[in-house]
Amino acid sequence: AFHLRCIGEVSDGVGELPFAGASHAQSQVPFADWLKPLDSETTKLETCIHSMTANSQIRRKHLPRDEHGYIMMTLLLMMALMIIFAAVIVPSITFDIKRDRDASYAALLKYADDFDSAEDMLTSLLDEARTTGDLSSITYALSHLVHLYLWRGELARGRACADEHLEIAVQGELQGQEAQARYNVGLAMACQGQLDDAENMLLGVLDTSSTHAWLVHRVHAVLGFVALSRNDAVRATRHTDLWHQALIDMHFREPGYSRSHLDHLCALIDTGRTADAAAFCDELSEQAQRSGRESAAAVVLTGRAMLEAHAGRLANAIALSASALSWYDTSPLRFDRARTLLIAGRISRRAKAKSDARTQLTEAEHEFASFGAIAWQAQAAAELARVNVRPSAPSELTETERLVAQLAASGLSNREVADRTFLAVKTVEANLARAYRKLGIRSRAELGAWLGAAKP
Repeated sequence: AFHLRCIGEVSDGVGELPFAGASHAQSQVPFADWLKPLDSETTKLETCIHSMTANSQIRRKHLPRDEHGYIMMTLLLMMALMIIFAAVIVPSITFDIKRDRDASYAALLKYADDFDSAEDMLTSLLDEARTTGDLSSITYALSHLVHLYLWRGELARGRACADEHLEIAVQGELQGQEAQARYNVGLAMACQGQLDDAENMLLGVLDTSSTHAWLVHRVHAVLGFVALSRNDAVRATRHTDLWHQALIDMHFREPGYSRSHLDHLCALIDTGRTADAAAFCDELSEQAQRSGRESAAAVVLTGRAMLEAHAGRLANAIALSASALSWYDTSPLRFDRARTLLIAGRISRRAKAKSDARTQLTEAEHEFASFGAIAWQAQAAAELARVNVRPSAPSELTETERLVAQLAASGLSNREVADRTFLAVKTVEANLARAYRKLGIRSRAELGAWLGAAKP
């Protein structure tokens, strides 16, 4: 009853009830504020009554009036009976209220974009749980840390947490955790670009009959991400549509709980469903304003930039993508920032702002490479190869660099260039490397094109 950790992962029965996240109350994290001052000496029954009262306040306005009283009274009676039974029949059961309170608060901080505080609390919980051998708390902390690390672009750390989560869930026979752990491993694999392995892992989770609806919608979200990583927007929409519909059905309007909004927008726009994308932007914008979730507002800016670009209004698209990137410059969400750089670079290339495109796409490629996100690095590199930026003038090269470049572009090998210029082979290689760097190219074929374009 007092399973505060699963604030968004309610049981099948309760999951049928319309449920709203913390964004629907007057403050952004009222449930967390309620948890903080809760005294650890509060009795079990008092604690659960407080818990149900807090939950009922959140849910009340989203239940039909004629059903609310009956449903909430039934739930309260059922849960009170369970607690009394536990207190009388199983007196050995203990509630570590402080631990559960901190664990729930850490999750809410993660949903509310306070990633540093969430990480501090989760790592503290993890250290304490390792000391006491509390497998449930270990897996809980690892599960949330996976997401924090992946969002920050720390893919190796995220994958390590996911692998440990799965290992403990399997060895400890924690059946309730195993499906979640497999989902986390699949998510980490997808971010790293191990797309086939990720897809197989995630499809295996879907094939498990006991997988809860909440986890199913998350699996579809990551399968959509996998499809986008392959540049398959049509397939991506099949999954992100299911993800979005599940959020509607479960009445989840807090954008921090399930963060696949950018994937859904990319899939919709790339398949020409611009009206659906515009409606989704409006929906997400309203949620961002209500919850104060700035990360969601940044996704709205990116989505609207893509819509403007699709409509040919490239100046507007550039301005919107620049606003999104301005927010990401101070955000720890580095993976989303790199993806936004990739989108901005594509828009700049279409607008023939080639210098900006090259700068944005180069940074995106470097970011993805530093993460170890090979699929997205390949996408950025492919976009970068489509940008043709000519040097402002051949005088950017020294006389020796220009001579070596011209000879190399004519088809001579480095040894042949060295023989003609009376330079050492290593000196030729060094001059050629500097010429490549100054001209922003990578091959002899590109060198010939550059020098030909630079001729009057």
